[in-house]
Amino acid sequence: MIRAALTTGLLLCATAVSGQPVLKSEPPVGSVPEGKRILIDDGSCSAGKIKEIIGGNVVKHIRRQVRCIERK
Repeated sequence: MIRAALTTGLLLCATAVSGQPVLKSEPPVGSVPEGKRILIDDGSCSAGKIKEIIGGNVVKHIRRQVRCIERK
């Protein structure tokens, strides 16, 4: 019980520090508004990094950008 509370607290702190919610999986194509930045912690980036997605636009044929950035 205490361990779960500590884990939850740490996750909330991590979200508050970055100022953005961190998702566990990528949202579907077309669901992230153009230019919006989303953080994804799905384990696909190397240690100390997190995936960042910048939304594109399906209508304008602008692809979303995906890169690994340093955790803050």
